[in-house]
Amino acid sequence: MKSFFKKTIGKTTLFMICVLLIGALIAGTIAALGMAETDVYTRPQAELFDEIIYHRLRSDSFAVFADVMYGRTEESTITVPDGDLIFEITDNEGNLLVSSKDSNKIMEWDQIFDYYGIADEEGHVFYQSYPESDDAQIYQFKVSMTDAYRENDYYRFVNRTVGLAYSLRYLIYPLLLLCLIVFVFAFVTLMSVSGRRVEEGLYPGPLNKVPFDLLCAAALGMLVLGIYILDDFRFTEDLLTVMIIICFVIFGICIFLGLCMSLACRIKQKNVVTGSFLYLFLQKCVIILRYLLKLMKRIGGFFVKLIKEIPLVWKTLLFLGITGILELIFYFEADALLFVERGILAVLVLYIALQMRRLQKGGEALAQGDLQYRVDTKGMVLDLKKHGEDLNSISSGMAIAVEERLKSERMKTELITNVSHDIKTPLTSIINYADLIGKEKSSTKKTKEYAEVLTRQA
Repeated sequence: MKSFFKKTIGKTTLFMICVLLIGALIAGTIAALGMAETDVYTRPQAELFDEIIYHRLRSDSFAVFADVMYGRTEESTITVPDGDLIFEITDNEGNLLVSSKDSNKIMEWDQIFDYYGIADEEGHVFYQSYPESDDAQIYQFKVSMTDAYRENDYYRFVNRTVGLAYSLRYLIYPLLLLCLIVFVFAFVTLMSVSGRRVEEGLYPGPLNKVPFDLLCAAALGMLVLGIYILDDFRFTEDLLTVMIIICFVIFGICIFLGLCMSLACRIKQKNVVTGSFLYLFLQKCVIILRYLLKLMKRIGGFFVKLIKEIPLVWKTLLFLGITGILELIFYFEADALLFVERGILAVLVLYIALQMRRLQKGGEALAQGDLQYRVDTKGMVLDLKKHGEDLNSISSGMAIAVEERLKSERMKTELITNVSHDIKTPLTSIINYADLIGKEKSSTKKTKEYAEVLTRQA
């Protein structure tokens, strides 16, 4: 069964079933709410039918009333040919103004409506409800329906609709529940087979190549356009308008299901976000922003390097020149800006003074022989920071040099100690043996002399 739904005919069948069921659910929900509002469960069918026909008859009667009253003259009473309605129009004093043919044959009128008119400079203006004016003229419109009116499309449509509502008033809720269950099953199945065929794997259609957010924007645009077009038909009640509205609803349902199928396929492809136009646009913006940041970093590095290469005196002159120009500009512009410029200059001077104090303390520490002292270069910039690093380098270099000197002295002392120890033993032996040779009785005068020389030299 699932392989059938993966085919084109199976997907089309599921799609049509979902469209019909959504339409049935919408129509059933509207009908259920309408039944609850009109209370079809306690009111007779004829009473509900008469109420609907009453509103339509009042609207049609006012259209006839307005056409006749705008076309008549003030002095004469006219008679109009028969139409779908037989009527008489009288003023508030009971004078007959206009009547239709054979109106005198009516024994009892179906309805009597009150309409209103106001006279102005251009003539009369007529209203269906009472206008906010004390000069309103009241007209009575007595009307009876002809057989032709009772057989028109709207009259028969209301009659059939009311009859259908009464026949389904207790069945509509279980039917809605059944339609909902079948719709959920069909919708879930349609979403599961979207983007798939009988063969394994995903086979997204050409519509899935379009970014999903653009599809949603296009669907929203068509919806707004459709609502704008339907706005011209909202006051009409003929069957053509009803059919147009039904077609528009079906078209909207098809768009909704198409978007759901496309979304399901994109979820399976895991590219709902990455395949959207907004994501691609932001990705390009990030790339461009990174390029601009790199470019700005290179330009900034170039200017920093350029400023570092300028001698300190020239930097000071450049700073004073820029400050003087800004001060001149602010002087001509406004005193407040000059005050701000002076405040910024005071902060900069104070900042430079504090950093120079750090450098001064570092130099004093080095002069007193504290080779472990380090200048804090945090917050320093440009030449000040370089000067602090140079002081720290001098301290480190001097500490290394002193350490090397002490190491060399220690090596010399150790060498002398070792050499003295190594020479002491043989010298002691020479002295002792030379003394023994000189004390020997068998020694000659020369031998004793040589022994004395050895002892003395040793």
